[in-house]
Amino acid sequence: MTQGTKRKADALDESVLEPHTNGFYIKIAPDKSMTGVDGTMTRLCASVAGQIYNSSKAEDFNLSIGDIEADVVHFEDHGTPYEGVTPNMAAVVRGSTMILGWQGSTTISDFIADFNMVPIVSSRWSKVSKEIKVHAGFAANVDNDFALLDSELVKKMEEHKITELIMTGHSLGGAIAQVAQLCVQAALHDKTSVWSQYKENLAPTFSVRTVAFSAPMSISTVAPTSPKTTDFLKEVAAKSCNIIYHLDVIPRAFSQLKFIDDALKNVIEGIDGSDVFKKLNLPQFASMFVNVQEAILDQYKGVKESKATKPIIDVAKTFNHYGNVIHYENDAAQPVIYRDFNHDEASCDKKFSDLKWVPQDERMDHIGNLTHDHNNTVRGPGLGYNIPDDKLAGKCYMMDEFEILKGQHDIGSPIPFTDFNDCVKKAKEGMHTAAYAAVAVWDKNNTGEEKFNKPGTLYIKKCVPGKSEDAKSIGVSFWNKGSKNKATFWRTACLVDWTEEGEPSADIHDGVVELK
Repeated sequence: MTQGTKRKADALDESVLEPHTNGFYIKIAPDKSMTGVDGTMTRLCASVAGQIYNSSKAEDFNLSIGDIEADVVHFEDHGTPYEGVTPNMAAVVRGSTMILGWQGSTTISDFIADFNMVPIVSSRWSKVSKEIKVHAGFAANVDNDFALLDSELVKKMEEHKITELIMTGHSLGGAIAQVAQLCVQAALHDKTSVWSQYKENLAPTFSVRTVAFSAPMSISTVAPTSPKTTDFLKEVAAKSCNIIYHLDVIPRAFSQLKFIDDALKNVIEGIDGSDVFKKLNLPQFASMFVNVQEAILDQYKGVKESKATKPIIDVAKTFNHYGNVIHYENDAAQPVIYRDFNHDEASCDKKFSDLKWVPQDERMDHIGNLTHDHNNTVRGPGLGYNIPDDKLAGKCYMMDEFEILKGQHDIGSPIPFTDFNDCVKKAKEGMHTAAYAAVAVWDKNNTGEEKFNKPGTLYIKKCVPGKSEDAKSIGVSFWNKGSKNKATFWRTACLVDWTEEGEPSADIHDGVVELK
Protein backbone atom coordinates (compact mmCIF):
# COMPACT_ATOMS: atom_id res chain seq x y z
CA MET A 1 0.00 0.00 0.00
CA THR A 2 1.65 3.22 -1.10
CA GLN A 3 -0.82 5.85 -2.21
CA GLY A 4 -3.99 7.72 -1.33
CA THR A 5 -5.75 11.05 -1.36
CA LYS A 6 -7.14 12.99 1.55
CA ARG A 7 -10.52 14.49 0.78
CA LYS A 8 -13.44 15.66 2.90
CA ALA A 9 -17.13 15.44 2.01
CA ASP A 10 -18.91 18.71 2.75
CA ALA A 11 -22.36 17.43 3.75
CA LEU A 12 -23.89 14.07 4.49
CA ASP A 13 -27.62 14.42 5.14
CA GLU A 14 -28.36 10.89 6.34
CA SER A 15 -30.70 11.24 9.28
CA VAL A 16 -34.10 12.80 9.73
CA LEU A 17 -32.36 14.84 12.42
CA GLU A 18 -29.77 16.03 9.88
CA PRO A 19 -26.66 16.15 12.07
CA HIS A 20 -23.59 16.50 9.87
CA THR A 21 -21.20 14.02 11.38
CA ASN A 22 -19.20 10.91 10.74
CA GLY A 23 -20.52 7.39 11.01
CA PHE A 24 -23.55 5.50 9.74
CA TYR A 25 -27.15 6.13 10.72
CA ILE A 26 -29.97 3.62 10.87
CA LYS A 27 -32.28 5.32 8.42
CA ILE A 28 -35.70 4.25 9.71
CA ALA A 29 -36.57 4.58 13.40
CA PRO A 30 -39.11 2.03 14.69
CA ASP A 31 -42.59 3.51 15.00
CA LYS A 32 -44.71 3.82 18.13
CA SER A 33 -46.56 0.56 17.48
CA MET A 34 -43.23 -1.26 17.96
CA THR A 35 -41.68 0.63 20.87
CA GLY A 36 -44.55 2.43 22.57
CA VAL A 37 -42.84 5.79 21.91
CA ASP A 38 -42.43 7.95 18.81
CA GLY A 39 -39.35 7.83 16.60
CA THR A 40 -37.73 10.95 18.04
CA MET A 41 -38.06 9.57 21.57
CA THR A 42 -36.41 6.32 20.44
CA ARG A 43 -33.53 8.33 18.96
CA LEU A 44 -33.25 10.34 22.18
CA CYS A 45 -33.08 7.10 24.20
CA ALA A 46 -30.41 5.78 21.81
CA SER A 47 -28.43 8.99 22.26
CA VAL A 48 -28.62 8.78 26.05
CA ALA A 49 -27.45 5.14 25.84
CA GLY A 50 -24.66 6.07 23.41
CA GLN A 51 -23.45 9.33 24.93
CA ILE A 52 -23.27 8.00 28.49
CA TYR A 53 -20.22 5.95 27.45
CA ASN A 54 -18.17 9.14 27.11
CA SER A 55 -19.80 11.23 29.84
CA SER A 56 -18.45 11.74 33.33
CA LYS A 57 -20.87 14.52 34.32
CA ALA A 58 -24.25 15.92 33.24
CA GLU A 59 -22.65 18.69 31.18
CA ASP A 60 -20.95 16.15 28.89
CA PHE A 61 -24.24 15.17 27.26
CA ASN A 62 -25.41 16.88 24.05
CA LEU A 63 -29.01 15.70 23.72
CA SER A 64 -30.89 18.72 22.38
CA ILE A 65 -31.05 18.80 18.57
CA GLY A 66 -33.65 20.08 16.13
CA ASP A 67 -37.07 19.78 17.77
CA ILE A 68 -35.70 17.62 20.58
CA GLU A 69 -35.03 19.47 23.83
CA ALA A 70 -33.81 17.34 26.71
CA ASP A 71 -31.97 18.07 29.96
CA VAL A 72 -29.92 15.85 32.25
CA VAL A 73 -31.39 16.45 35.72
CA HIS A 74 -29.20 13.95 37.56
CA PHE A 75 -25.95 12.13 36.83
CA GLU A 76 -24.83 9.35 39.14
CA ASP A 77 -21.19 8.21 39.04
CA HIS A 78 -21.39 6.65 42.55
CA GLY A 79 -18.40 8.64 43.83
CA THR A 80 -14.83 7.68 44.72
CA PRO A 81 -13.75 4.88 44.64
CA TYR A 82 -16.92 3.25 43.30
CA GLU A 83 -17.11 5.10 39.98
CA GLY A 84 -14.61 2.69 38.44
CA VAL A 85 -16.65 -0.43 39.18
CA THR A 86 -20.29 0.70 38.89
CA PRO A 87 -22.08 1.69 35.66
CA ASN A 88 -22.97 5.37 35.45
CA MET A 89 -26.65 6.34 35.43
CA ALA A 90 -28.32 9.50 34.09
CA ALA A 91 -31.81 10.93 34.51
CA VAL A 92 -32.98 12.95 31.50
CA VAL A 93 -36.19 14.95 31.15
CA ARG A 94 -38.01 15.81 27.95
CA GLY A 95 -41.44 17.34 28.53
CA SER A 96 -43.42 15.05 30.85
CA THR A 97 -41.12 12.06 30.19
CA MET A 98 -38.14 11.06 32.30
CA ILE A 99 -35.51 8.73 30.88
CA LEU A 100 -33.25 6.71 33.17
CA GLY A 101 -30.20 5.55 31.24
CA TRP A 102 -27.41 3.19 32.29
CA GLN A 103 -23.95 2.79 30.81
CA GLY A 104 -22.96 -0.49 29.17
CA SER A 105 -19.86 -2.56 29.86
CA THR A 106 -16.58 -0.64 29.96
CA THR A 107 -14.65 -1.99 32.97
CA ILE A 108 -13.47 -5.41 34.15
CA SER A 109 -16.06 -5.16 36.92
CA ASP A 110 -18.81 -4.71 34.30
CA PHE A 111 -17.72 -7.81 32.42
CA ILE A 112 -17.71 -9.78 35.68
CA ALA A 113 -21.29 -8.60 36.24
CA ASP A 114 -22.20 -9.69 32.69
CA PHE A 115 -21.22 -13.28 33.48
CA ASN A 116 -22.71 -13.38 36.99
CA MET A 117 -25.84 -14.98 35.53
CA VAL A 118 -27.06 -16.74 38.70
CA PRO A 119 -30.86 -16.16 38.68
CA ILE A 120 -32.14 -14.57 41.90
CA VAL A 121 -35.42 -13.41 43.43
CA SER A 122 -35.57 -9.94 44.99
CA SER A 123 -37.93 -8.36 47.50
CA ARG A 124 -38.49 -5.65 44.90
CA TRP A 125 -40.86 -7.96 42.99
CA SER A 126 -41.32 -11.03 45.20
CA LYS A 127 -44.70 -9.76 46.48
CA VAL A 128 -45.97 -10.04 42.92
CA SER A 129 -44.19 -13.30 42.06
CA LYS A 130 -41.46 -15.50 43.48
CA GLU A 131 -41.36 -17.46 40.21
CA ILE A 132 -39.56 -14.64 38.41
CA LYS A 133 -35.80 -14.70 38.73
CA VAL A 134 -33.32 -12.18 37.34
CA HIS A 135 -29.64 -12.24 36.33
CA ALA A 136 -27.83 -11.44 39.59
CA GLY A 137 -25.22 -9.14 38.03
CA PHE A 138 -27.89 -6.92 36.48
CA ALA A 139 -30.16 -6.98 39.54
CA ALA A 140 -27.33 -5.86 41.85
CA ASN A 141 -26.84 -2.63 39.89
CA VAL A 142 -30.56 -1.83 39.94
CA ASP A 143 -30.91 -2.59 43.62
CA ASN A 144 -27.92 -0.38 44.41
CA ASP A 145 -29.15 2.59 42.39
CA PHE A 146 -32.75 2.42 43.60
CA ALA A 147 -31.68 1.99 47.23
CA LEU A 148 -29.65 5.19 46.83
CA LEU A 149 -31.87 7.21 44.57
CA ASP A 150 -35.50 6.12 44.25
CA SER A 151 -36.83 8.80 46.63
CA GLU A 152 -34.67 11.48 44.97
CA LEU A 153 -35.80 10.39 41.50
CA VAL A 154 -39.45 10.55 42.55
CA LYS A 155 -38.87 14.12 43.82
CA LYS A 156 -37.42 15.03 40.42
CA MET A 157 -40.50 13.48 38.82
CA GLU A 158 -42.73 15.65 41.04
CA GLU A 159 -40.79 18.79 40.03
CA HIS A 160 -41.16 18.06 36.32
CA LYS A 161 -44.70 16.58 36.47
CA ILE A 162 -43.54 13.31 34.91
CA THR A 163 -46.21 10.96 33.57
CA GLU A 164 -43.94 8.49 31.73
CA LEU A 165 -40.72 6.83 32.86
CA ILE A 166 -38.50 5.16 30.22
CA MET A 167 -35.63 2.89 31.17
CA THR A 168 -32.86 2.69 28.59
CA GLY A 169 -29.30 1.61 28.00
CA HIS A 170 -27.07 -0.34 25.64
CA SER A 171 -25.75 -3.86 26.24
CA LEU A 172 -25.26 -4.25 30.02
CA GLY A 173 -27.01 -0.88 30.38
CA GLY A 174 -30.01 -2.20 28.46
CA ALA A 175 -30.20 -5.30 30.65
CA ILE A 176 -30.09 -3.12 33.78
CA ALA A 177 -32.89 -1.03 32.24
CA GLN A 178 -35.03 -4.15 31.74
CA VAL A 179 -34.61 -5.15 35.38
CA ALA A 180 -35.31 -1.59 36.52
CA GLN A 181 -38.62 -1.64 34.64
CA LEU A 182 -39.51 -4.96 36.27
CA CYS A 183 -38.79 -3.46 39.72
CA VAL A 184 -40.86 -0.30 39.19
CA GLN A 185 -43.69 -2.26 37.51
CA ALA A 186 -43.85 -4.50 40.57
CA ALA A 187 -43.62 -1.48 42.90
CA LEU A 188 -46.74 -0.02 41.27
CA HIS A 189 -48.60 -3.05 42.69
CA ASP A 190 -47.37 -2.19 46.21
CA LYS A 191 -49.34 0.69 47.73
CA THR A 192 -46.57 1.41 50.24
CA SER A 193 -43.85 2.07 47.62
CA VAL A 194 -42.80 5.60 46.63
CA TRP A 195 -43.56 4.75 43.00
CA SER A 196 -47.12 3.63 43.73
CA GLN A 197 -47.78 6.65 45.96
CA TYR A 198 -46.50 8.96 43.22
CA LYS A 199 -48.91 7.45 40.72
CA GLU A 200 -51.87 7.47 43.10
CA ASN A 201 -51.38 11.00 44.45
CA LEU A 202 -49.79 12.96 41.58
CA ALA A 203 -49.89 11.15 38.23
CA PRO A 204 -52.78 8.69 37.77
CA THR A 205 -51.67 7.97 34.18
CA PHE A 206 -48.06 7.30 35.17
CA SER A 207 -46.46 4.36 33.33
CA VAL A 208 -43.03 2.76 33.04
CA ARG A 209 -41.47 1.09 30.01
CA THR A 210 -38.12 -0.01 28.58
CA VAL A 211 -36.46 0.95 25.30
CA ALA A 212 -33.27 -1.11 25.40
CA PHE A 213 -30.55 -1.50 22.77
CA SER A 214 -28.52 -4.64 22.06
CA ALA A 215 -29.27 -5.98 25.54
CA PRO A 216 -28.79 -9.58 26.69
CA MET A 217 -31.65 -11.47 28.32
CA SER A 218 -32.21 -10.60 31.97
CA ILE A 219 -35.30 -12.53 33.18
CA SER A 220 -35.37 -16.25 33.95
CA THR A 221 -38.54 -18.33 34.43
CA VAL A 222 -39.41 -22.00 34.23
CA ALA A 223 -42.64 -22.75 32.39
CA PRO A 224 -45.39 -23.23 33.20
CA THR A 225 -45.80 -20.29 35.56
CA SER A 226 -48.89 -19.47 37.62
CA PRO A 227 -51.63 -17.32 36.01
CA LYS A 228 -50.66 -14.40 38.30
CA THR A 229 -47.01 -14.57 37.24
CA THR A 230 -47.91 -14.97 33.57
CA ASP A 231 -50.20 -11.94 33.70
CA PHE A 232 -47.50 -9.83 35.33
CA LEU A 233 -44.92 -10.92 32.74
CA LYS A 234 -47.37 -9.93 30.01
CA GLU A 235 -47.75 -6.55 31.73
CA VAL A 236 -43.96 -6.09 31.65
CA ALA A 237 -43.66 -7.35 28.06
CA ALA A 238 -46.40 -5.00 26.79
CA LYS A 239 -44.17 -2.03 27.65
CA SER A 240 -40.73 -3.31 26.78
CA CYS A 241 -38.62 -3.54 23.64
CA ASN A 242 -35.04 -4.40 22.77
CA ILE A 243 -33.62 -3.03 19.51
CA ILE A 244 -30.91 -5.19 17.95
CA TYR A 245 -28.80 -5.12 14.80
CA HIS A 246 -27.98 -7.81 12.23
CA LEU A 247 -25.92 -10.70 13.68
CA ASP A 248 -25.26 -9.24 17.13
CA VAL A 249 -24.46 -12.16 19.45
CA ILE A 250 -25.01 -10.40 22.79
CA PRO A 251 -28.85 -10.29 22.65
CA ARG A 252 -28.75 -14.06 22.03
CA ALA A 253 -27.26 -14.54 25.47
CA PHE A 254 -28.23 -16.54 27.24
CA SER A 255 -30.72 -19.05 25.80
CA GLN A 256 -30.05 -18.85 22.03
CA LEU A 257 -27.23 -21.36 22.37
CA LYS A 258 -27.34 -22.68 18.79
CA PHE A 259 -26.86 -19.15 17.40
CA ILE A 260 -23.94 -18.48 19.77
CA ASP A 261 -22.38 -21.87 19.00
CA ASP A 262 -22.57 -21.33 15.22
CA ALA A 263 -21.11 -17.82 15.57
CA LEU A 264 -18.18 -18.98 17.72
CA LYS A 265 -17.35 -21.82 15.32
CA ASN A 266 -17.39 -19.36 12.41
CA VAL A 267 -15.05 -17.02 14.31
CA ILE A 268 -12.65 -19.85 15.12
CA GLU A 269 -12.65 -21.05 11.50
CA GLY A 270 -11.60 -17.55 10.43
CA ILE A 271 -8.56 -17.40 12.72
CA ASP A 272 -5.33 -16.92 10.81
CA GLY A 273 -2.82 -19.31 12.36
CA SER A 274 0.17 -17.35 11.12
CA ASP A 275 -1.20 -14.19 12.74
CA VAL A 276 -1.55 -16.01 16.06
CA PHE A 277 2.09 -17.15 15.92
CA LYS A 278 3.19 -13.65 14.96
CA LYS A 279 1.36 -12.03 17.88
CA LEU A 280 2.82 -14.60 20.27
CA ASN A 281 6.32 -13.96 18.86
CA LEU A 282 6.65 -17.62 17.85
CA PRO A 283 8.58 -18.81 14.77
CA GLN A 284 6.38 -18.61 11.68
CA PHE A 285 7.49 -21.99 10.38
CA ALA A 286 5.83 -23.59 13.43
CA SER A 287 2.41 -22.70 11.98
CA MET A 288 3.11 -25.32 9.29
CA PHE A 289 2.91 -28.06 11.92
CA VAL A 290 0.07 -26.78 14.14
CA ASN A 291 -3.52 -26.25 12.98
CA VAL A 292 -4.58 -23.42 15.27
CA GLN A 293 -8.26 -23.61 14.28
CA GLU A 294 -8.48 -27.33 15.06
CA ALA A 295 -6.71 -26.88 18.38
CA ILE A 296 -9.10 -24.11 19.47
CA LEU A 297 -12.17 -26.02 18.23
CA ASP A 298 -11.07 -29.06 20.24
CA GLN A 299 -10.70 -26.93 23.37
CA TYR A 300 -14.07 -25.28 22.77
CA LYS A 301 -15.76 -28.68 22.26
CA GLY A 302 -14.21 -29.95 25.48
CA VAL A 303 -15.55 -27.01 27.50
CA LYS A 304 -18.99 -27.25 25.90
CA GLU A 305 -19.35 -30.99 26.62
CA SER A 306 -17.89 -30.84 30.13
CA LYS A 307 -20.08 -32.05 33.01
CA ALA A 308 -19.22 -28.83 34.84
CA THR A 309 -20.74 -26.79 32.01
CA LYS A 310 -24.10 -28.63 31.89
CA PRO A 311 -25.72 -26.85 34.90
CA ILE A 312 -24.77 -23.48 33.38
CA ILE A 313 -26.33 -24.45 30.04
CA ASP A 314 -29.50 -25.65 31.78
CA VAL A 315 -29.85 -22.30 33.55
CA ALA A 316 -29.05 -20.33 30.37
CA LYS A 317 -31.99 -22.00 28.63
CA THR A 318 -34.41 -20.45 31.14
CA PHE A 319 -33.69 -16.85 30.05
CA ASN A 320 -35.93 -14.97 27.62
CA HIS A 321 -36.59 -11.50 26.24
CA TYR A 322 -39.91 -10.10 27.45
CA GLY A 323 -41.38 -7.60 25.01
CA ASN A 324 -40.74 -6.79 21.38
CA VAL A 325 -37.37 -7.73 19.93
CA ILE A 326 -36.93 -5.20 17.10
CA HIS A 327 -34.44 -6.45 14.55
CA TYR A 328 -32.57 -4.52 11.84
CA GLU A 329 -30.99 -6.50 9.01
CA ASN A 330 -28.91 -3.46 8.01
CA ASP A 331 -28.81 0.35 8.16
CA ALA A 332 -31.45 0.81 5.45
CA ALA A 333 -33.81 -2.03 6.40
CA GLN A 334 -37.30 -1.77 7.82
CA PRO A 335 -37.32 -2.90 11.45
CA VAL A 336 -39.08 -6.22 12.10
CA ILE A 337 -40.68 -7.39 15.36
CA TYR A 338 -39.86 -10.78 16.85
CA ARG A 339 -40.98 -12.27 20.16
CA ASP A 340 -39.23 -14.42 22.73
CA PHE A 341 -41.88 -14.82 25.43
CA ASN A 342 -42.29 -18.56 25.91
CA HIS A 343 -45.36 -18.25 28.15
CA ASP A 344 -47.35 -16.45 25.45
CA GLU A 345 -46.91 -18.61 22.35
CA ALA A 346 -49.99 -17.12 20.69
CA SER A 347 -48.23 -13.76 20.31
CA CYS A 348 -45.14 -15.28 18.71
CA ASP A 349 -45.92 -14.76 15.02
CA LYS A 350 -42.18 -14.32 14.46
CA LYS A 351 -40.01 -16.00 17.04
CA PHE A 352 -36.65 -14.54 17.93
CA SER A 353 -35.18 -18.04 17.76
CA ASP A 354 -36.12 -18.17 14.05
CA LEU A 355 -33.28 -15.72 13.34
CA LYS A 356 -30.35 -18.00 12.56
CA TRP A 357 -26.64 -17.29 12.35
CA VAL A 358 -25.63 -16.62 8.73
CA PRO A 359 -22.23 -18.23 7.93
CA GLN A 360 -19.65 -15.58 7.08
CA ASP A 361 -16.74 -15.79 4.65
CA GLU A 362 -13.70 -16.92 6.66
CA ARG A 363 -11.64 -14.07 5.18
CA MET A 364 -13.85 -11.44 6.82
CA ASP A 365 -12.90 -9.74 10.07
CA HIS A 366 -15.39 -11.67 12.21
CA ILE A 367 -14.56 -10.01 15.53
CA GLY A 368 -14.70 -6.57 13.89
CA ASN A 369 -18.09 -7.32 12.34
CA LEU A 370 -19.53 -8.70 15.58
CA THR A 371 -18.24 -5.72 17.57
CA HIS A 372 -19.71 -3.34 14.99
CA ASP A 373 -23.10 -5.10 15.03
CA HIS A 374 -23.26 -4.91 18.81
CA ASN A 375 -22.38 -1.22 19.06
CA ASN A 376 -24.09 0.08 15.93
CA THR A 377 -27.55 0.64 17.43
CA VAL A 378 -26.38 3.57 19.58
CA ARG A 379 -22.79 4.34 18.59
CA GLY A 380 -22.84 3.83 14.82
CA PRO A 381 -24.31 6.37 15.60
CA GLY A 382 -27.15 4.09 14.46
CA LEU A 383 -30.34 5.45 16.03
CA GLY A 384 -28.40 7.94 18.15
CA TYR A 385 -26.86 11.32 17.39
CA ASN A 386 -24.05 13.60 18.58
CA ILE A 387 -21.76 10.65 19.31
CA PRO A 388 -18.12 11.86 19.40
CA ASP A 389 -16.20 10.82 16.30
CA ASP A 390 -13.60 8.86 18.27
CA LYS A 391 -16.35 6.76 19.88
CA LEU A 392 -18.16 5.80 16.69
CA ALA A 393 -18.71 2.11 15.95
CA GLY A 394 -18.93 2.67 12.21
CA LYS A 395 -16.53 4.92 10.31
CA CYS A 396 -16.08 5.56 6.61
CA TYR A 397 -12.59 5.40 5.11
CA MET A 398 -11.19 6.05 1.65
CA MET A 399 -8.04 5.08 -0.24
CA ASP A 400 -7.55 6.87 -3.56
CA GLU A 401 -6.05 5.18 -6.63
CA PHE A 402 -6.86 1.70 -5.34
CA GLU A 403 -9.56 -0.80 -6.21
CA ILE A 404 -10.60 -4.07 -4.58
CA LEU A 405 -12.46 -7.21 -5.64
CA LYS A 406 -12.44 -6.26 -9.31
CA GLY A 407 -15.43 -7.92 -10.94
CA GLN A 408 -16.26 -9.78 -7.69
CA HIS A 409 -18.73 -9.48 -4.80
CA ASP A 410 -20.79 -6.76 -6.56
CA ILE A 411 -24.26 -6.24 -5.15
CA GLY A 412 -27.01 -4.26 -6.87
CA SER A 413 -26.67 -2.15 -9.98
CA PRO A 414 -23.86 0.38 -10.62
CA ILE A 415 -24.68 3.77 -9.10
CA PRO A 416 -23.94 7.02 -10.99
CA PHE A 417 -22.66 10.04 -9.04
CA THR A 418 -22.09 13.67 -10.01
CA ASP A 419 -19.02 14.66 -7.95
CA PHE A 420 -17.03 13.67 -4.87
CA ASN A 421 -19.63 14.74 -2.29
CA ASP A 422 -22.34 12.87 -4.14
CA CYS A 423 -20.00 9.88 -4.44
CA VAL A 424 -19.35 9.74 -0.66
CA LYS A 425 -23.04 10.22 0.14
CA LYS A 426 -24.08 7.37 -2.15
CA ALA A 427 -21.23 5.15 -1.01
CA LYS A 428 -22.36 5.53 2.60
CA GLU A 429 -25.98 4.94 1.61
CA GLY A 430 -24.98 1.79 -0.27
CA MET A 431 -22.64 0.32 2.36
CA HIS A 432 -25.48 -1.03 4.48
CA THR A 433 -23.44 -3.23 6.84
CA ALA A 434 -19.95 -3.41 8.31
CA ALA A 435 -18.79 -5.89 5.65
CA TYR A 436 -19.62 -3.62 2.69
CA ALA A 437 -17.27 -1.44 0.67
CA ALA A 438 -17.53 0.59 -2.54
CA VAL A 439 -15.27 1.29 -5.50
CA ALA A 440 -15.64 4.59 -7.38
CA VAL A 441 -14.62 4.67 -11.05
CA TRP A 442 -14.17 7.83 -13.09
CA ASP A 443 -13.52 8.12 -16.82
CA LYS A 444 -9.95 7.07 -17.65
CA ASN A 445 -9.08 10.64 -18.60
CA ASN A 446 -10.07 11.87 -15.11
CA THR A 447 -7.22 11.31 -12.66
CA GLY A 448 -5.57 13.02 -9.70
CA GLU A 449 -7.47 15.70 -7.79
CA GLU A 450 -9.30 16.86 -10.90
CA LYS A 451 -11.45 13.72 -10.98
CA PHE A 452 -13.16 14.66 -7.71
CA ASN A 453 -15.12 17.35 -9.53
CA LYS A 454 -16.26 14.93 -12.22
CA PRO A 455 -19.08 12.35 -12.45
CA GLY A 456 -18.44 8.63 -12.22
CA THR A 457 -19.88 5.26 -11.27
CA LEU A 458 -19.96 3.49 -7.92
CA TYR A 459 -19.83 -0.28 -7.39
CA ILE A 460 -20.97 -1.62 -4.00
CA LYS A 461 -19.12 -4.69 -2.71
CA LYS A 462 -20.35 -7.19 -0.11
CA CYS A 463 -18.50 -9.70 2.12
CA VAL A 464 -15.34 -7.60 2.03
CA PRO A 465 -12.33 -9.28 3.71
CA GLY A 466 -10.53 -7.92 6.73
CA LYS A 467 -7.22 -7.78 4.86
CA SER A 468 -6.48 -5.86 1.67
CA GLU A 469 -4.46 -8.80 0.37
CA ASP A 470 -7.52 -11.05 0.55
CA ALA A 471 -9.55 -8.31 -1.15
CA LYS A 472 -7.19 -8.50 -4.14
CA SER A 473 -6.36 -4.80 -3.85
CA ILE A 474 -4.74 -3.18 -6.86
CA GLY A 475 -2.97 0.16 -6.63
CA VAL A 476 -0.99 2.37 -8.97
CA SER A 477 2.54 1.22 -9.69
CA PHE A 478 5.15 1.47 -12.42
CA TRP A 479 3.48 -1.51 -14.10
CA ASN A 480 -0.11 -0.50 -13.40
CA LYS A 481 -1.63 2.91 -14.15
CA GLY A 482 -5.19 1.56 -14.40
CA SER A 483 -6.18 2.50 -10.86
CA LYS A 484 -5.48 6.25 -11.10
CA ASN A 485 -9.15 6.88 -11.93
CA LYS A 486 -10.46 4.80 -9.00
CA ALA A 487 -10.96 5.05 -5.24
CA THR A 488 -12.05 2.55 -2.61
CA PHE A 489 -14.39 3.33 0.32
CA TRP A 490 -15.01 0.97 3.24
CA ARG A 491 -16.46 0.62 6.71
CA THR A 492 -14.68 -0.06 9.99
CA ALA A 493 -14.68 -3.88 9.86
CA CYS A 494 -13.21 -4.16 6.34
CA LEU A 495 -9.60 -3.79 5.16
CA VAL A 496 -8.38 -3.47 8.73
CA ASP A 497 -4.70 -3.53 7.74
CA TRP A 498 -5.17 -0.36 5.65
CA THR A 499 -6.87 1.40 8.55
CA GLU A 500 -4.25 0.36 11.09
CA GLU A 501 -1.25 1.16 8.91
CA GLY A 502 -2.43 4.47 7.48
CA GLU A 503 0.65 4.66 5.30
CA PRO A 504 1.39 7.91 3.43
CA SER A 505 0.79 8.19 -0.28
CA ALA A 506 3.46 8.70 -2.87
CA ASP A 507 2.05 11.63 -4.75
CA ILE A 508 -1.07 13.46 -3.55
CA HIS A 509 -1.96 13.53 0.15
CA ASP A 510 -1.89 11.32 3.24
CA GLY A 511 -2.97 7.70 2.68
CA VAL A 512 -6.02 6.25 4.39
CA VAL A 513 -8.59 8.96 5.00
CA GLU A 514 -11.34 8.94 7.61
CA LEU A 515 -14.21 10.77 5.95
CA LYS A 516 -16.26 13.26 7.95
